[in-house]
Amino acid sequence: MMNKKNVTQKQYEEVRLKVANDSEAAKELDISPATLYNKKREWGLVGGNNVSVKEAVDQVAKPVSKEALKAMTENLTKTLNNKAPISDAPLDLSEIEIEDIPTEKEATEYENLIEKLKGELAEARLAESKVILDLQTDYDKLNEQFLKTDAEKQELEKKLNKSTAAAEYNQNLHQQNMELTRRNNQLLFNLAAINGDYRTLEERYKAISSALKVHI
Repeated sequence: MMNKKNVTQKQYEEVRLKVANDSEAAKELDISPATLYNKKREWGLVGGNNVSVKEAVDQVAKPVSKEALKAMTENLTKTLNNKAPISDAPLDLSEIEIEDIPTEKEATEYENLIEKLKGELAEARLAESKVILDLQTDYDKLNEQFLKTDAEKQELEKKLNKSTAAAEYNQNLHQQNMELTRRNNQLLFNLAAINGDYRTLEERYKAISSALKVHI
C-alpha cells in the first residue's frame, strides 16, 4: 500500500494516465480527493491558492458534462424501451469529472427531453395497464362462457345417459317382443297341426258313421 504522506507528483501523473479522473486517481493512491487536491496545489497543478479544501470537494457537485448527460439520457431511453421501472434514487455524480459544462439552453433541452421520455413511459405504462385490463375482461368473459358450456355439456350427458337407458329398455322390449313372436309362431304351428289332426279325426268319424248306416 502506498504511503499517503509520501505521494509524489510523479506517482500522481503515472496513475492519472491510467484512470479517467482525479477521484479514481485518489483511490489508486489511497488518499482522499481533498488530500489529492491539496497535493496538486503544492505541486502547482491547480490555480488559486485561496481555494479551500471544502470548495475543492464541492466541485464534484457542479453540473455534469455534456457527454455524461448524454449517457444518462441514453440510459433513460433504454429504460423506456425495456419498460423497466425508473429509480427515484438521486444520481451519484461524485465520480464524474467536470470537463464541459452545458449551456443553460442545452441543459433545458436535455431536461425537456428527459421529461418527454418520462411522459412517454407513463403513457406506455397506462396503455399497458389498459391492455392488461382488457385481457382480464376477455378472460372473465371466456371463463364465464366456458362454465356455461360445461354446464350444458353436463346436462347433455345426463340426457344422453337417460337416452342410453331408454335405448337399453327399448332393446330389452324388442328382444321380449321377438321372443313372444317366436312363441306365437310356435303356437300357431302347433294349432295348425292340431287342426290337421282334428280334420283327420273328423273324416274318420264321417267314414265310420257312413259305415254304420249301411250296416243298420
